[in-house]
Amino acid sequence: MTLTAFPDITRAACSRSVTFEVSCADTRVGYHVRVVGSCQALGCWNPHKGFPLHTCAARFPQWDSTSSVLLPSSDVIEYKYVICATDGRVETWEERPNRLLHLDAIQNSSLLEEAHLVITECFHEGNTKEEFRFRKRSAFRAKLHRCHSPIKVPESLVLDVDTTETVDLPCLEGLLYSPTIRERAPSQSVQAFPDLTLQCSPEEARSTQSMVREESSSNLFQAADDLDEESLFEHQYELVGDGPLGEGTFGLVWRCHKQGCSERAAKIVRKARLMPRDMRHLLGDGGEIELHLAIKHPHIVELFEIFNEETTVTLVLEYCRGGDLFDAIVKRRPDGRKGLVEGAVAVAASHVLGALEYIHGKDVVHRDIKCENVLLVHQDVPAEQNVFKLCDFGFAARNRCGGLSDRLGSPDTVAPEILGNGTYGAPVDMWSSGVLMYMMISARPPFWAPTDSEVLRRVRTGNYNFTGEVWDDFPAFGKNFITSLMTVDPRRRPTAVQALQDPWLLYALNNDD
Repeated sequence: MTLTAFPDITRAACSRSVTFEVSCADTRVGYHVRVVGSCQALGCWNPHKGFPLHTCAARFPQWDSTSSVLLPSSDVIEYKYVICATDGRVETWEERPNRLLHLDAIQNSSLLEEAHLVITECFHEGNTKEEFRFRKRSAFRAKLHRCHSPIKVPESLVLDVDTTETVDLPCLEGLLYSPTIRERAPSQSVQAFPDLTLQCSPEEARSTQSMVREESSSNLFQAADDLDEESLFEHQYELVGDGPLGEGTFGLVWRCHKQGCSERAAKIVRKARLMPRDMRHLLGDGGEIELHLAIKHPHIVELFEIFNEETTVTLVLEYCRGGDLFDAIVKRRPDGRKGLVEGAVAVAASHVLGALEYIHGKDVVHRDIKCENVLLVHQDVPAEQNVFKLCDFGFAARNRCGGLSDRLGSPDTVAPEILGNGTYGAPVDMWSSGVLMYMMISARPPFWAPTDSEVLRRVRTGNYNFTGEVWDDFPAFGKNFITSLMTVDPRRRPTAVQALQDPWLLYALNNDD
């Protein structure tokens, strides 16, 4: 906590004028930060009555109060920062003990007694920086918070399965800051495994089975104030909104506006945070930008233009107002269930498969099909009437003669052959599409386990089932369709063209009930 004192002649008796400033990049569009605490001025622990803070595109992630609040100087004030929706509904409480403000002690200190105080803090302060960055994915399972991004492991980290060798996190620091490495464990040392991830501790295995948000593979964005001073992007576009569209370990995606154009999304990549290999993946021959610029399809988010400047690369993309498929799935329906109705599943599946038919026809493999990479075009439109678009080509690649061999992806949706030692191709996207359908229907991952390592072991063997009330109500030939997509042998999976002609899909798309 940082305290700054300013002369204040307006202070009421037995009270202190206080302004709060907090750094918080965990919000999404439509959300804001409030100070909620033990005194009446801070809502008496009622978030609806808490003290609101504000930000803008230029100041984000800094949140502050536009006016001061009078707090009783004789009390010890307990408080926390809370992320709330516009209606005051709580999204996230700080995961730390209550903060304490000893105003009486401050008044008796060397600070001016007649002073206005500015309290400057960081959201979640109290956890170490490493602890917050490497928090285990299982710690987020019950709360559905965003967790860290997909994982790409260099061969130097691949050890024999029987090894007991440990790897200290400080040794991995350089790798963990690389844009395709996203380690999820906060412990001081971790066991290394040959299947993409590092195992978390036993005490975190007690979480409930539910979907967990993951970041998109190319979330290498930065804050708006990190743009080049003479940015060509800023000359043509203006960042708008009260906060970012999305957040990742490396920064932010912003909504932007260009005169005469509809609103768009700006993905800002800071070159200093990219390794040379990753610069090639982004800007080189067959990299993300080249692939995405060549793709024009009604169910793929369009890349309009890029700004390749001295310190940043900015991608200007189509803006989809409806959020992503993850949010659509976890939102409760009128009947109290999560997940999409059968008709909406069919619509989303047909749109994603249509996009895959197109890119596979161009010998492009996406390699990161998941709920977070499917966006809904329209806001406040039912899923069954919406338009779904595939986004994020950060892991996409051309499938050349010998096939692909990179071991990358997201644990819940990665295909079994990516975990092996051979090459692979377009069928990996078909597997992930099956996982996508499974999640849309059940609002659960098919290979749930308390650790990523166990998830990947189940993926290797195709260890999933159709148990539960939601599957009892789902037609058998629909489950057969998912099974065909989630077949361990890639040679037995349908292509995107074949999947679009599946009997269940055609039936569900044409069934008005």
